[in-house]
Amino acid sequence: MESAPKRRQPVAVDVNFLFDLADGVEDATDAHDLLVRRLPGLTFILTPTVQHELAHLATTGRTPLKRTTARKAIRLAHERGMQPRSLSAVEMGIAEQVARRLRVCGLIPESEIHDSFLPPEAALLGCRMLVTSDEHLLGADFARLSLEMSAFDLDAPVIASPHNVVRKFFR
Repeated sequence: MESAPKRRQPVAVDVNFLFDLADGVEDATDAHDLLVRRLPGLTFILTPTVQHELAHLATTGRTPLKRTTARKAIRLAHERGMQPRSLSAVEMGIAEQVARRLRVCGLIPESEIHDSFLPPEAALLGCRMLVTSDEHLLGADFARLSLEMSAFDLDAPVIASPHNVVRKFFR
């Protein structure tokens, strides 16, 4: 009996995860390597917001170190086969509406506009997980996030820190 071909499993990553990889932070490198080993067919995805944020930081980051790290993160993402993905205009409109809802209902602080786009963009791109070190995202109540996103017919991605990925997946 033939086995079914392995389906690509997309995992979205946040800018801070890419910066940690670029800086050689152990939890980030371990989480990346562990996910690659444990999830055959895994594809790391750079959402539109992550791409825009990286490009902005690489060119106009507040410090030379920030700009250098952003460029290194972009290069590393490319070398590791992380895939930038785009959304259609309609999907971007949906992401904007969901992001606004996540801020209005208090799941993500009103000031964290970029962060609020990551869960809907990840969901629209078929990602079941979002890897981040951002406390605004990690602290969001997953049950409530799922409920709010389901109103837009989206499945909320599991939001995990690199540390939790290593702790939960390592055997």
